[in-house]
Amino acid sequence: MATTRLTEIEIYDDGIGFEFVSPSEALEQLADAFSGEVLSIEVTPDDGSVVVVRVADDGLVVICHEGNKVDIVGGRAELDGFARWLRSVVTARPTAPSAIRYHAHLEHYPGHPWLSAESEPVAVTLSD
Repeated sequence: MATTRLTEIEIYDDGIGFEFVSPSEALEQLADAFSGEVLSIEVTPDDGSVVVVRVADDGLVVICHEGNKVDIVGGRAELDGFARWLRSVVTARPTAPSAIRYHAHLEHYPGHPWLSAESEPVAVTLSD
């Protein structure tokens, strides 16, 4: 398993799911880290948490967390969909400054092309 150190990512339990708080560059690096031919990675932010991404033979992406560990597993094509979504969070951010940090929510809905109903809700907040 490859280990990637992305110190700027923070993980918060919000009671329903969890939240990633990250600068844009680190979020894009996270998406890049498990794209392509990578089969598994472990990301270690400075807050003591661990994000593990594993490629299964196939299947929708399941995102869950327990304590300070986030586990993400899915088929290659489905994980690539998740990576595209992470990158879209960065590109969709408005260019005009705002008093509220830009964020996006990821939750399963019936017929979702790559996210499993077993996944926990995730909020991704850009800190820059």
